[in-house]
Amino acid sequence: MARKPSADDNQPESTRLDAMLADLQDLDIGDLTKLIEIAQGQRETKCQAAREAFVRRVREEAEALELDPAELFKASPPPARTKANTGNGQSRGSVAAKYRGPGGETWSGRGKEPSWLTALIKQGHNKADYLIAKTSNA
Repeated sequence: MARKPSADDNQPESTRLDAMLADLQDLDIGDLTKLIEIAQGQRETKCQAAREAFVRRVREEAEALELDPAELFKASPPPARTKANTGNGQSRGSVAAKYRGPGGETWSGRGKEPSWLTALIKQGHNKADYLIAKTSNA
């Protein structure tokens, strides 16, 4: 259904929007709800038309360049693996603690030895005494 041309069509965009916003002030909740539903329908219709036009243009340009449109959207190569990237988009997370001190401190066994463990070793304690026992999930 085509919209009737009005005198507002010759106004700048911002003036037209201001006028529409002023008209909204007079609507009750029911009318606003109906207007929103109609506007969402119009938006979806225009988005669908724009998508179809875009696909048509891409196909035409691909054809002109003798490209298969499927080639344009092939899966890209996976990103290079980094220290924090496992390759599946998730980081590796933290490492489980391997040592637990008498005050509840923990250390994974990676990196520099923590000061609490160094101090205990200097006092004559054995590092192995603070290993966390592995539990079996059997």
